[in-house]
Amino acid sequence: MKPANVTRWRASVTGDLTTAFDFKHPDFSIPRIPTLDQTWALTQLTGGSTAPPAEGAQKMRTQEPGTRPHRPTLYRLHADVTVNRKTSQVTAALTGGNYAFSVYGPDGFLTSFAGTVVPAGLNAGPVPAVTAAQRFTAVELTLANDGKTSIVYTVTRNDYEGSTKKVTVTGGSTKTVSWPASQDGYYDVVITANTSDGFRRRYAGRLA
Repeated sequence: MKPANVTRWRASVTGDLTTAFDFKHPDFSIPRIPTLDQTWALTQLTGGSTAPPAEGAQKMRTQEPGTRPHRPTLYRLHADVTVNRKTSQVTAALTGGNYAFSVYGPDGFLTSFAGTVVPAGLNAGPVPAVTAAQRFTAVELTLANDGKTSIVYTVTRNDYEGSTKKVTVTGGSTKTVSWPASQDGYYDVVITANTSDGFRRRYAGRLA
């Protein structure tokens, strides 16, 4: 019987928990479990708590470095933005055409968009536009210029792999940059432009 609350959309973006198991590299080791006597002895140290009481100068714990093995998701997360220069539908008119928002998801997924809508027909200056597409081992960034004045894009690493690149895009043209992911498939890249409109894009996540 199909559950009533599992819609077609939910079924398309969720798994059945089988991806939680790594069948290619199974681990058949058995963890060591304390004996009942050992567990009882620990509980008596703090009157019932298994954690010993803190003594002396206290220090905030920090998360251990590195990454933990985990199973990738069955679906590939991606988001991008389309700026309608005729209707300025990115943000409300009260912002004067300025916009800044982010889209978050699991496994480090984040895309951020900021800038100012250049009204349609005003193409004498630079008009930056960037889109991203996920490939097998890299993220393909398309740097465009819908205006007539050249734009110098700065593509830089926020985390993981990659090195800073300066890319000049002349008016009415595009250039493509292949941005690498880490050995685990993670990427985090920021793109800015030498324009006065606050243009900024950030793409982060993991290639499935």
